[in-house]
Amino acid sequence: MVRRSRSLLVIAGIFIPLATAESSATVIKWSDKTYGPDGPWQAISVNLGTPSQSIDLLPGGVWTANILGKSVCNNEDDCLASNAGLFDTSRSTSYKQINNSGVISDTTFASQAGALPMLDGSAHTGLDTLSIPIDGSENETINNFELLVIESAHQSLANGSKYIPEVGTLALGSPGSNQSFSDTNLTGQYLSSALYSQGKIPSNSFGLHIGSAALKIPGSLVLGGYDESRVLEPIITQPSSNGTFPLSLVDLSIVISEGYSPFSFNGTKSGLLFNKGTAAASNDVLPVNIDPSVPYLYLPSSTCDILASYLPITYEPSLRLYLWNTTSPLYKPITTSPSFLSFNLSTSTVDSANIQVPFSLLTLNLTGPLSNTSEPTPYFPCQPSTLPSFSTPVWTLGRAFLQAAFFGVNWSANSSSSDPPFFLAQAPGPSLPTQKIISLSPSTSSLSAPDNPPTFYSTWSSHLFPLTSPISPSLLTTTSSSQSQSHKPSTPLSKTALILISVGAFVLLVIILLACIWTWKRRINMQNQAIREKIEQEEMLEMEIENRDEEAGRKGWGWVKLEEE
Repeated sequence: MVRRSRSLLVIAGIFIPLATAESSATVIKWSDKTYGPDGPWQAISVNLGTPSQSIDLLPGGVWTANILGKSVCNNEDDCLASNAGLFDTSRSTSYKQINNSGVISDTTFASQAGALPMLDGSAHTGLDTLSIPIDGSENETINNFELLVIESAHQSLANGSKYIPEVGTLALGSPGSNQSFSDTNLTGQYLSSALYSQGKIPSNSFGLHIGSAALKIPGSLVLGGYDESRVLEPIITQPSSNGTFPLSLVDLSIVISEGYSPFSFNGTKSGLLFNKGTAAASNDVLPVNIDPSVPYLYLPSSTCDILASYLPITYEPSLRLYLWNTTSPLYKPITTSPSFLSFNLSTSTVDSANIQVPFSLLTLNLTGPLSNTSEPTPYFPCQPSTLPSFSTPVWTLGRAFLQAAFFGVNWSANSSSSDPPFFLAQAPGPSLPTQKIISLSPSTSSLSAPDNPPTFYSTWSSHLFPLTSPISPSLLTTTSSSQSQSHKPSTPLSKTALILISVGAFVLLVIILLACIWTWKRRINMQNQAIREKIEQEEMLEMEIENRDEEAGRKGWGWVKLEEE
């Protein structure tokens, strides 16, 4: 099993050659396909191996790309993973397997850095040629690109059922330039650092905006820089931590930017991150990690429940997700108006900054095998759990959050440290400004705001429409009451209450038992009475028949005597 060594990566990073003066940031081309089963998510198309095999991957993760191998679909009649392309190592003449390290065998992937943490199964580390498509140019090639080839994998649901992942991930770099394997003479290369060492891009860095397939916001991935049109204020800069991207979540708020409110309040409702008990236990902040390789908002159950008390959503325990109640009269007003979930984040240097995500982006779709209906099932992506990690489990803001946020890292900056800076900013909505690619130098440790940027709300004005009339108070009261009751956290009962409940239940059981016995005896008595009455009626009928026969006999003999005389 390979564990990333901070000291190893730092030493490797020192020997990166500088890019040529002519190099500029590179825009990566996206696939025209989207993937689920909890999206739809946009993907990057790459080519692997010799001859090349086309495979789609979700951008995100650190160190190792997670590649679904051909064997993951063994014994599966309808394997959705095949839609994105499966890597067949036996067909590639340039593939090299790392034999004695980097192996996951029938265990959780969270035990290895860089692996998708929610999977269980088997995988091994290998190296092969990667060819990545560049927008408006020829593909760029990286030899000995490091892969985690997944031989078998599944993700487990709370009800015990399992499903195969639909698509792998493309790691976007690491704190160091490459990975040397102690048991071989091979060195694995990473995406941005390899292109930087070749002089193809000006720095070992990237800028990413996930976008939204559903709302036609195209994804943006730039290596060696970023697209300035995807960056709005506020802009947050924070040191990374050995390949993770920590921030402090201070609060969650619901914001209505314009028009009437589809909620029981107007303007802004804050204080939605903690209830009183969890706030005291957490010192009023929640440590979170930014991770585009995973889909959900992984938050405390109390936080998800607080949000559910304001939204027409219902918790589905088997999925550990909340489903939108699309028949609620508040569903469309909330998801089509300028209503936002605001994330108040702080860093070691900034008190707080707000990144806002419209509820229209938090209406994602579940498809098979997570939904058994013919139509996609809308869900709200708050999962009440931490995300497993190769170090410690962490609360995480995944792809659902990054639909509305720009995320970038300059791995080159602070080259003497394994904690280079990362950047987080508000991203625009569907009305995107004109693309403007900015190259980052190796020493850049902050981003500046673009000149004359549009307001965030204006970039949503073509898709989100203010309510022109108030919502009926009865609808607000009914929905809020039913949601708060259905998601109200259970409170442990006292011993006295439990004893009283037990005694009451026993007395009720005795009463029910006595009532059943009385009813049964009464029914038996009634049946016996009916039988006796029937017997008496039959006896009376027989006596009446015998009397008639005797009388008829006497009359007959009297006629005979008269005739003889």
